[in-house]
Amino acid sequence: MDCIDDPTRPQQVWGGYDNLNQYVDEAVATFLRGYHRDRQADQPRHIEVFGEKNTLFQILKNACEEYYVPFSIGRGFCSIPVWRDVAARFERSGKNRMTLIIVSDHDPEGLELADDAIRSLRDQWGIPVDGCRVAVTEEQIGELELAADFNPAKDTSSRFNAFVERSGSDRTWEVEALPPDYLVDQIRAAIEANLDMEIYERLCDEEESECSELARIREQITSQLQPS
Repeated sequence: MDCIDDPTRPQQVWGGYDNLNQYVDEAVATFLRGYHRDRQADQPRHIEVFGEKNTLFQILKNACEEYYVPFSIGRGFCSIPVWRDVAARFERSGKNRMTLIIVSDHDPEGLELADDAIRSLRDQWGIPVDGCRVAVTEEQIGELELAADFNPAKDTSSRFNAFVERSGSDRTWEVEALPPDYLVDQIRAAIEANLDMEIYERLCDEEESECSELARIREQITSQLQPS
């Protein structure tokens, strides 16, 4: 049961503290924690990740958070606000090119929405973007011997003929057919392929050094906050 998630049905819970001392202890314990650098700031290219459906949210988060690469969920063909925000992040980055890493089903809609994402950013928003679709690919289907979807592509779909011509079959595969850890590794590999790893590792070393200095400062300050 712990493996099941449903982000479409949000819940809200409320909490509190038992007493003032508990709050002070927590505030002191978290004081000057959470510092980090923008690990993409000095990179030569802006990188984003785009997923087709809500079920990919945690997988994309696991893949992207180490590198601080932004990601978006389209829930199928994406809406204008998402591309507007992606375009705004690219403009703020001050970089010359973007790489969009795409995760989608191997079916008529999944292939077309990947192409549509690139067209939208390039033609509507004027972004020089390179697309990189990392899943589900024909190579992965063969390599992992993935189980096909029970339902082949519908010949009533307007994209059916183009899909069959492109893939050579009407068989379809959902992203969920891929093992989650495998998919995380595929996304990370695509991210690293578009990073200058020397710049990235140097910045991580600087961040670690700065966090050590912060720890010294935190210890110095919090020692004076303890009750005598």
